[in-house]
Amino acid sequence: DLRMSRGLGDVYKRQDMKCCNCSREIPENSLYCNWCGKKQLREKEKKLKIPAPRQLPSGSWTVQLRREGVNVTEPTEEACRTKALAIRAGFIEQESKLPRQTLGELLDKYIERRLVRSPSTLRGYYGIRRNAFPAYMDKDIRSINWPQAIDAESKRVAKKTLHNEISLVAAAFKEFKIPFDPVDIGAIPKTVTPWLDYDQILVFVDLIRGTPVELPALLALHSLRRSEIFALRMEDIDRKSETIRVSGSTVYADDGSWIHREENKSALSQRVVPIVIPRLLELLQDHTGSMCPCNDNTRRRINRICAAHDLPEVGFQGLRSSFASLAYHLGWPEEETMRVGGWSNWKTVHDHYLRLSEKDLSRSAKKMRKFYSASVSKSVSKKVSKNA
Repeated sequence: DLRMSRGLGDVYKRQDMKCCNCSREIPENSLYCNWCGKKQLREKEKKLKIPAPRQLPSGSWTVQLRREGVNVTEPTEEACRTKALAIRAGFIEQESKLPRQTLGELLDKYIERRLVRSPSTLRGYYGIRRNAFPAYMDKDIRSINWPQAIDAESKRVAKKTLHNEISLVAAAFKEFKIPFDPVDIGAIPKTVTPWLDYDQILVFVDLIRGTPVELPALLALHSLRRSEIFALRMEDIDRKSETIRVSGSTVYADDGSWIHREENKSALSQRVVPIVIPRLLELLQDHTGSMCPCNDNTRRRINRICAAHDLPEVGFQGLRSSFASLAYHLGWPEEETMRVGGWSNWKTVHDHYLRLSEKDLSRSAKKMRKFYSASVSKSVSKKVSKNA
């Protein structure tokens, strides 16, 4: 609060005023003395009325000033009340001068500035614009009580979806230099992509043999993303060196069309992948025409095969995770796994793709158990020899 009162001089023309307690000179209309911290302007403060601050689930306190079109959120009740009084008294004018526009208009302007982004990213933005905060999209941003809006939205969507919605809104506010008080929604539960362990991979490869999904599924087991599989052409296959050149992507746009891009998800995504499944080489020897049709039926068919044989419904992403886990099981160096998979850093592989097989965990546990058992045996032997 002392920081806030000292900052008033930056907003207003500094004029001399004496503290009612220590009589030192302070900026005109200061709420507190810069020197002793004594509260000023008691008489004027008594005449001002604001709604009672309300505590949020996060522990912060908030006040909605409808007249000014401002929501005040601060860590403590006293700080919240003081700032709200300062705004109502006119000492902090810049916070009440937000532009008159609806939340939907603000997001439209932000998305328009981001049209260079990938079609899949834009599709996510447009989805949020259409579906998020339905009761607030047509409201003036100055009148939105964000803690209340977010609380209502949390009852309607999953926490991960809510996090994505808030992130886009916060980015739009920041882009146009509009104050936005962040609201803590707590930890977001990690979603674990289903995957196949090394025994299940062999079962899966047998199950898809001769089916329409065999080629794209085997490519996914070589770490290719769905967008990379759809962009693949026969000239990207080098049968002599038994490698696949991954370059470019085909992604789903918001209007329902498929768009080919020369770029990949990241710089390291453009790579050369060795063909490690002999069956894929067999398929590519006689293959002609386009590699894989651009549609979502492939993912659904893969999942139907998995579900019919009690395997995890993995889709493309789960097969890519299965590649990373198999590489770990076979003892591949981390750098090699990252290079072939097109990952920028090992943390991404750990957080999202690498899954330890229960069998590997069990084997590791047995090794540690053996270590302790051997240590106990040695300790007992020493004791016996000492007593003897």
